[in-house]
Amino acid sequence: MYPFHGAAIAAVVIAPLAQGAIVNEASPAWRGQANTVFAGWESFVSGFGGFNIADRSGSFCGCALFNFGAGSWLQANGNIRAGDAGLDIKAFGGQFSTQRLRSVVVNMAIWDGLVETSQMKLRLVDSNGAVTFITPTSMEELSEQVFDDGSIYRSRAYHFDAADDYLSSGAVAQWRLEFTSSGGMALDEVAIDLDFNMVPAPSTMALAFLGVMAARARRR
Repeated sequence: MYPFHGAAIAAVVIAPLAQGAIVNEASPAWRGQANTVFAGWESFVSGFGGFNIADRSGSFCGCALFNFGAGSWLQANGNIRAGDAGLDIKAFGGQFSTQRLRSVVVNMAIWDGLVETSQMKLRLVDSNGAVTFITPTSMEELSEQVFDDGSIYRSRAYHFDAADDYLSSGAVAQWRLEFTSSGGMALDEVAIDLDFNMVPAPSTMALAFLGVMAARARRR
């Protein structure tokens, strides 16, 4: 597991209803480094069918997010509110690196609902067209705020971390984040981090260790 800035905090707040943001965001230590991708959506322009380009500062992948949940609509504050059928979100991105995908973190801020780990998956396509589906390995409750009108604002982080293997067996030509929700939920903000910095294979690490030992022996 990678270190993250900010602790997981649950808070109950009695306050006027207001536009929110991701609270206590789980920002991976490798965000902004070489071979990483960041995309964030702070506000949406289409509530159903149309594309929403990542608009948060620091986004640089040209990623787009769509909602196909029937009956959903765009609220005046830029949130996507689900109808009875719930949200059906798909966020797309293209190839960024020839390295294999190592780790993914998704942060999300929502009103009046939940997105469980069972409702989220990452679709990976390699250069040969082979498709792999990955589900989160863990979910982190970042914040819960209850307002005096009964509305609940939640921030969560979903971690796709590989302990023993890479998330994809080859270079990722395309990725797609997909998640659904129950009816009535509103999506306020989404951020996704992808890390393409490959960990050396055990055999490579062993060779590197032997090289260091040989160099030390020569110096003696």
